[in-house]
Amino acid sequence: MNARAVALLGLMLLTLLEITLGQASTPTPTAEELANGRRLMEQAETEWAHARVAVDTAHFEKALAADFYAQLPDKRISRKEFIDVISHSRPGANLTRFDNRVLTVHKDGDHWSGLILEKLEFEIKAPDGKSTTTYALFVTRDGFGQVGGEWKFLFSEVLGSQAWRNGERPPFQDW
Repeated sequence: MNARAVALLGLMLLTLLEITLGQASTPTPTAEELANGRRLMEQAETEWAHARVAVDTAHFEKALAADFYAQLPDKRISRKEFIDVISHSRPGANLTRFDNRVLTVHKDGDHWSGLILEKLEFEIKAPDGKSTTTYALFVTRDGFGQVGGEWKFLFSEVLGSQAWRNGERPPFQDW
């Protein structure tokens, strides 16, 4: 073997060792830990859904970590900006439904991450008094973890969304 082949083999072995040690230092959660993580996230998401429809700003303040952020498709917003956005709807608009379903949960370092399916409905009243319903579907990745002994949302990242307006309904049987 020439010196170059030996060096390449050594580099490959070091890389393999780093990967192996890295995996060993991040233990896979047990089935019980995964079930508990899912239960905690589902409970928090259910409480969040109720708070969103009720526009419960006290719950928003309590549920979001101090360094919480929301990653939207075009920008990242702070905790304060996020609370402002969800607390103040445009005139004539009322959030009437916020259903969120935890699709997946996994341990991500010191916190849990989950893929969340959110279904929103808004009643929009026009100046002439007529009402229409706008529907929105979001898929988010939410982070959830302990901060000062309390479970809090750490972040929410929008992975995809679609809206239906002007009498158009979502094409889902369970809507």
